Amino acid sequence: MLGLVLVLGAPALKDKQPVVELYGLWEFELSEDAKDKDLRNYRYRFNKEGTWQVFEGELEVAAARGFQFDAKAKIPPIDFNTPPTDSASPLVFGIYKIEGDQLTICSGGPGQPRPTSFEVLAGSSSYLQRLHRVKTTN
Repeated sequence: MLGLVLVLGAPALKDKQPVVELYGLWEFELSEDAKDKDLRNYRYRFNKEGTWQVFEGELEVAAARGFQFDAKAKIPPIDFNTPPTDSASPLVFGIYKIEGDQLTICSGGPGQPRPTSFEVLAGSSSYLQRLHRVKTTN
C-alpha cells in the first residue's frame, strides 16, 4: 500500500514541461524598435554551436555572431554578440520566452542593462521583438 501511495504521489513524467528549443529559424512578426521598417521578411537563425545569423529572405545580411542563453532560468536570459563577434557588434543583454511556436525577445540597447520584464516603458532603451518558428521540411 505504501508503494502505491508513493507512486501516485510522485510527479508523473507526463506532467513535466517539454524542453522547447531556441535553436532553429525564426521569422519576424513584430519589432517595436523599427516601427518605420518592415521586418516581416527578416529571420533569425540560432545555431547549436552558439552563433546566430540574420537573414532577409534567404540572403544573410549579418555575419554569424555569438549568443548565449540559459533556458532553465525562471526568466531566461539571452546575450547577443558574445564571442565570436567583431567590434562593430556590441554586446546586447535580453530576456526571452517561447510559447508554442512564438518567440518573444526583450532586449536593452547596447551597453544597457538586461530588461526584467517583457514590458517596454516609454523612454526606455528596451525593445520587444516577436518571431514565429519557421517549419522546415525534411
